[in-house]
Amino acid sequence: MNNDQNYNQSHEPVLLGINACIEAVFPDKEGRPCRRTFDEWRSRGFIPQITVGRRVFLDPQAVRKALIKRFGSNA
Repeated sequence: MNNDQNYNQSHEPVLLGINACIEAVFPDKEGRPCRRTFDEWRSRGFIPQITVGRRVFLDPQAVRKALIKRFGSNA
């Protein structure tokens, strides 16, 4: 494979369940928000999600970008 194909494969969106996404976005267990807070952010539309039936899938990179856009500071 050439470099373009490697780049595209390594940056494909990854869809995870809610708990796995929380762990991916917030690796520090002590510093991560609780599931209830994360669900509140989802219900308010702060976090992009894909719903298939009753299952909810999240892209950790998109979640991180959305949180930085919403809560990030320019300080």
